[in-house]
Amino acid sequence: MHVGVNGVEIYCDVVGRGTPLLLMHGGPGLDHTTFRPWLDPLADGCRMIYYDHRGNGRSSRPDSWQGIGHDTWAADADALRHRLGCDRIVVLGHSYGGYLALEYALRYPDRVHGLVLCSTAGRYLPSDRMLRRADRLGSPQQAGCLRTALAEGIADDERYAAVFATLLPLYFHRPDPEVVQRIVATTRFSAAALNHAFAECYPSFDVLSDVVRLEVPTLVLAGRHDWVFAAEDSAVPLHAAIPGARLVIFEESGHYPFIEQRDAFLATLRGWMEDLV
Repeated sequence: MHVGVNGVEIYCDVVGRGTPLLLMHGGPGLDHTTFRPWLDPLADGCRMIYYDHRGNGRSSRPDSWQGIGHDTWAADADALRHRLGCDRIVVLGHSYGGYLALEYALRYPDRVHGLVLCSTAGRYLPSDRMLRRADRLGSPQQAGCLRTALAEGIADDERYAAVFATLLPLYFHRPDPEVVQRIVATTRFSAAALNHAFAECYPSFDVLSDVVRLEVPTLVLAGRHDWVFAAEDSAVPLHAAIPGARLVIFEESGHYPFIEQRDAFLATLRGWMEDLV
């Protein structure tokens, strides 16, 4: 369904009953389907709020991106929370969605019951290490595709889909072709969202000195073989900066531990959320 917030239409799919769990997808320019069906079993004890950020997926695409930033996306999330009748929520952010989850928690701390940061970081990470890992782990085609995309941007949604399909196997420790195909097939890509975020938002992102203010229970999750957000560059410093945070590294996963080690991921998240009550 679509919900009107802050003058735009935000697509969301709400399933399950229990503790509200707001899921912030990555990309940018991807959508909520990257979470499904892998996180759906949590609906037996959670009210799962899957949604697409403004300008992403099935949500409204702006005529102009001027003035849209992490604060905009956080404000949309809070307005969606209010429209859905939730008081306090658990926020889960994956990848770039983790940046938005941190933005949300810092801006609306009284609305956050718990914070889950998966495969993400607390600051901008220069691309040089990522490129070296792509050169080591990927094929020449994949490494070349990544370098071209970083240098030139993504021309349109069709091109974004093609680039993502080429690079997505790198995001897994042991890629399953059927999973890769499913993610690409179900995603509605937004090249404009990606280009805007990487040009205007990501380079200035750094909240590591701010997260010390967080007083919300926080779970930091990472895959040992994540080529984008290597744990030592992202999860470890983020965990060290957030007071009382818990860190779990999934040893047989890449960027998507909720897919590659689904049972362990769900058990970890369930157990942590039970302690919130």
